[in-house]
Amino acid sequence: AIIWNTWGDAIVAAYENGEKAINMALAYRDLFSELDFNEFGIRKLNPRIAGHFGEFEKVFDQVSGKTNIHGTTVNLAARIEPVTLPNEIFISKDFKDMACAGIELVDNVRFDDMGIVKLVKNSGEMNLYRLCKKTEAPMQAIGRTSALNNGFPGENKSAFTQKNRSGFKKNSFD
Repeated sequence: AIIWNTWGDAIVAAYENGEKAINMALAYRDLFSELDFNEFGIRKLNPRIAGHFGEFEKVFDQVSGKTNIHGTTVNLAARIEPVTLPNEIFISKDFKDMACAGIELVDNVRFDDMGIVKLVKNSGEMNLYRLCKKTEAPMQAIGRTSALNNGFPGENKSAFTQKNRSGFKKNSFD
């Protein structure tokens, strides 16, 4: 990683290479599945890993003495993580498209469409994908599977209106 930092219980990493980002996300997730937490006397930890692709700024943080990253890309990944299921990796369409552009490097993975999912902190909605190994069982979508059909599980069904689209654009890209 060109940046590796911690924020509370989160790890923030930035990569110049999509293959490395994918392999690290899978290895990190698998580490928690294979670890014997009883050996350490702690309860099992279930990471939620989020990925997004885009531009960011590298800045030197005078307080921590480390180089850090900032920008909309970092914020968006932070909005995806809370809606990610435990022990899973959810990514944005931008991340998926970047990975698929070099698919010969990542032919051991699959991207399950999770549907259109509400992000936290009024960040709108986004079509998310589950990043997994091809050998893993498929997962059913957790969000709406179409912008114009059903609602989220447990909600009243409603159409994705022009007002919703405007709010999504405003909250996600301003």
